[in-house]
Amino acid sequence: MWSDSVIYNVPLGVILLLICGRENFQYSALEVKGEDEFGGVYRCKDTDTDETVLLKTVFIRDSSECVPSSILTKISLLKVMEHPHILRLLDVVNEENRKHVYQVFECAGPDLKTVIKKFPGKIKNPKIVKVLLNQILRGISLYHSIKCIHGRLNPHQVLINMSNYTVKLADVGMNVAPSYKAPEILLGFPTYSFSADVWSVGCIFAEMVIQKPLIDGTTEFHERSSIFRLMGTPSEETLPGVTTFFKFLDCYAKSEPKDLATQLPGLEPAGIDLLQKMLRMDPKERITVNDALEHYYFGDL
Repeated sequence: MWSDSVIYNVPLGVILLLICGRENFQYSALEVKGEDEFGGVYRCKDTDTDETVLLKTVFIRDSSECVPSSILTKISLLKVMEHPHILRLLDVVNEENRKHVYQVFECAGPDLKTVIKKFPGKIKNPKIVKVLLNQILRGISLYHSIKCIHGRLNPHQVLINMSNYTVKLADVGMNVAPSYKAPEILLGFPTYSFSADVWSVGCIFAEMVIQKPLIDGTTEFHERSSIFRLMGTPSEETLPGVTTFFKFLDCYAKSEPKDLATQLPGLEPAGIDLLQKMLRMDPKERITVNDALEHYYFGDL
């Protein structure tokens, strides 16, 4: 954590005041959703409108410089992303001292991880899983249509209105958890593309079905092990370039791929087929988001 970030053991309502140092700040914190060395995410009340919003703070390390172009680019993209399954960016506030940029988003229900933990029976219905997955894919399709990779997909980024099972994809969290990263990222490939998002969606799909992560691991080492146990230890045949970019394959036990149908016994054959196409080790062989939306698994929607 940086030195002037959140000070703990203080009321939530003054957290953002401590961060921004302005008494007239418009947003009052209700809950800390997450923090890392780059910023934080908070559920807040807009004191002007009395509405609940999500506020993402981005810490700028060198406040003598302008707002980094990477942040400006992301904000510009979010401003044009008008889509029923993407969380709307409502406002952007830049501090006078340039230490933080605040992005204000609509608030749209609990995240999928919370729903699975607190209401496990709510999305066990195969039809509900199918409806949610379809909406996730539709949201990601907009990202890909404008040549943008989400790159942070995990269940915390999938917000669900439990009254009608409407999904909103967020882009307000911390870095993507290890258990949802694509193999090419975990294995040090220098570039990755839209197919990395497809892998993450596949992991989320499986988690909705079995109510726990398909690929488990709190560190990248453990996640690589988990992927290899499920998908088989990669080789140049299954993942071209792996021996060039990852020099430690010999540190992992050799494994053969498992049958996904045995890992997800409650998923219908069409769903297994789609999941297999999402979780290909070679990113070039993964199904695209648009092709996934046309898959016969969704034929009865």
